[in-house]
Amino acid sequence: MSSQTLYAVPSFLGLVLSLALAGLVLARFQRTTVHWAFAAAMVALGFAQLGNGLSFLADSPEDMLRWRRVALAGEILMSAGWLVFSLTFARSNAKALLHAWRGSLAVAGLVTTACLALVGSDQMFALAVSEEVEGVYLVLGPIGVGYACAYLVSQVLILANLEQTFRKATEIMRWRLKFPIFGLGLLCVYFIYQMTDLLLYRAWHPEIAWLSGMVSVVACLLIGYGLMRRPLRDVQIYVSRRILSGSLTFLIIGSGLVLTGLVAEIIRYADIPGKVSLSILFIFISVLVLVLALTAHNVRLALGRFVERHFFPHTYDYRVHWMEVTEAIGGPGTPEQIAERVMQVLRGIWGPRTISIWVTMDWERDTWMRIGIYPVHEAPSRLDGTGRVKVWLEAQSAPLVVHTESPDWPGQERIPPVLSHFLQAESTVLVIPLKAGPQAIGWITLGPKSGGRPYDQQDLDLSRSKSC
Repeated sequence: MSSQTLYAVPSFLGLVLSLALAGLVLARFQRTTVHWAFAAAMVALGFAQLGNGLSFLADSPEDMLRWRRVALAGEILMSAGWLVFSLTFARSNAKALLHAWRGSLAVAGLVTTACLALVGSDQMFALAVSEEVEGVYLVLGPIGVGYACAYLVSQVLILANLEQTFRKATEIMRWRLKFPIFGLGLLCVYFIYQMTDLLLYRAWHPEIAWLSGMVSVVACLLIGYGLMRRPLRDVQIYVSRRILSGSLTFLIIGSGLVLTGLVAEIIRYADIPGKVSLSILFIFISVLVLVLALTAHNVRLALGRFVERHFFPHTYDYRVHWMEVTEAIGGPGTPEQIAERVMQVLRGIWGPRTISIWVTMDWERDTWMRIGIYPVHEAPSRLDGTGRVKVWLEAQSAPLVVHTESPDWPGQERIPPVLSHFLQAESTVLVIPLKAGPQAIGWITLGPKSGGRPYDQQDLDLSRSKSC
């Protein structure tokens, strides 16, 4: 197998993956605007990778130019599809957004049509003879410069729309949307790089096609995975924990980028074929991995707990956490949505492995219902206390550390058997009674901390403030 054929493999693999994703979406989901836009963009991406792959196998400069124009047509159509997709993906007001963007979309449609009509023009791409390298290469024409500028604008708009979608999503929705958004974001960042390269050097070189194929493969794998998933002590200085968490985040990002740059330079100066393209690809993948890691909810929660535990004389800022709980409870939504926000706050404070929130359904009959559970799994959502659970709850004046494995532990014998069964099933370590005055209205159960440390007195004091 020749080296040119090997260079073409990523492009053909990107072609197969993009077409497979387009078919998967159209086969599995209701066909709305967002699905058609996604499928069209993926088909166009496949078309672009087909042109890139065949350009490596071209027998003459003229054939290479022909297949570059095929890839160019795919890139033009792909940008239009992704723009519509970015406006409708995970948006409850997709129709209203499309209506508000109708003027901009009309302009984008006209520009797309004009660029397609001029794909075959030498004013877009043309062959040129290089005396320095004694060969023929492709140069960007005057119209091509305008196309590259318009393409840069479209990619920035797509990224801005994706950012808005991700920022406004809840934590659970972010977990579901993260991989498709970052996959598409990787494509946008790459094409921003490609167009910038074309504008700087006014020439197209085969390494761009190879890099395009590699980025497309990674992006398709990310998008496909997302679709398959679903789903300090003498001087007391007050420093906001959020500011310090953000500072540590920037420190991590900065260190990661410096390390990435060093490794990329090592690759660039090593005696490796295609070392320039490899170093660029390494930078793209490293930045993507860093962003994915730092946007993971569990990573951000762990970072916040690390800040509280190691940078402050007191483990918790009670005022801040009290406000967090108040905002979570006082916000609009159904009981389940409020419970979801409360569980996010609790995960940020303690990082328990399990959480459940129970509230009264019929206080007179001592029946209770579960409105929140983490992690989500099938479990009974109702409990009949037989008149004993509410009596026990109202007798509790503070959170209780539970020892389900030691029934003889002091205080454990008073837990009603029907409740003890639920506590054991949910791996409960701490029970926080919820009261409205003297009357019990529910309880929260917390499992072991993610780091395996026990709940200490500061934990109990903080949980007591939340049980009121």
